[in-house]
Amino acid sequence: MRLLLHAAPVGLLFCAFLAAACSPEKDLMADAKRQQDQGETDGAIATLEVLKTKHPDSEAAKQVPTLAETWLLEAADASRDPNVKRPRLQAALKWNPESGKAQLRLCQLLVDEKKIEEAKSCLDKDLQGKAPEPELEKRIRTALAEVENAATLGERERLAKSNRPQHWKALIERFPQSDQAKEAKAKLKRLESLCDDLPRFGDEARAEFKRQQTDFKKDIDKALAEKVEGLRVDLLEGLGRAAARRASELKELAGQVADHRLKPGEEKAQQILRKALLLQSDSLADLADALERDAIENLDSYQRGAEGVLKRWLGGIERETKSVEKLLEDSKTACAPEDSSPTDAKP
Repeated sequence: MRLLLHAAPVGLLFCAFLAAACSPEKDLMADAKRQQDQGETDGAIATLEVLKTKHPDSEAAKQVPTLAETWLLEAADASRDPNVKRPRLQAALKWNPESGKAQLRLCQLLVDEKKIEEAKSCLDKDLQGKAPEPELEKRIRTALAEVENAATLGERERLAKSNRPQHWKALIERFPQSDQAKEAKAKLKRLESLCDDLPRFGDEARAEFKRQQTDFKKDIDKALAEKVEGLRVDLLEGLGRAAARRASELKELAGQVADHRLKPGEEKAQQILRKALLLQSDSLADLADALERDAIENLDSYQRGAEGVLKRWLGGIERETKSVEKLLEDSKTACAPEDSSPTDAKP
């Protein structure tokens, strides 16, 4: 009897040791780690799920969320395929809904895919409540800014080059931090004085003459040289439509001059500048009218008439250029009368 009582503690210790050595949850944890070491992440995660389900109150189960998140992040980082990375990261978030690392990597995928608005929402909304990762977030926001800058460059430049103040205002509203927005603010500031804004209109008038003497002249020469009647007529009518569009744009500029804010004494400059722009606009409008073909007009007659009109118009460009240039200079002088002196002044 004494022998049996003495042996009881030894038996209990043996059973406890055996239970510890053969713990099912520890076996599952060991299996999961082995699978992960062998690159079998899906299998390892599945094993962790079994462990968590069957032994939810065990010490091993407490390690499962952290291990699962870590392994899924490692697997996502090891792949370049977004179709592999995204489900890994989404799974990591399920294991740890507060994972800033997983959420930020999902945001990075959106940046890589140039999904700008979705990336912004990811960073500004989805990241709320997640564990902070300041350095990673900073890198991703910088990358997003670069992608957005490249994606919107064309639109920003188009709005900046426009002669319409409403486009400048739209530019400032949509892209307030851009270089083009700074330029637009300066342009809007010049709207307070016609004389301050004078170079914009002068540059536009001079650019039009340059266009007429280069690109537009090439188009005219091409039309006149075309031997196929049908194609030649199409080109001539196309020249008329192009002239009409440009005439309308210049007339709109003249309208801006008429409606422009004026400082005291700028009225004369306004009249002269408007006259210069209307001179160009009217010339192009007349050309457009002359190149418009009546539906019942004989093609030979139309082509002969159009050819004569174009040649006369080309011959008058230089004369018109001089007239407009003089008006532009006169408007500049009217803006700064104190800088001019009478030609007949005596010393």
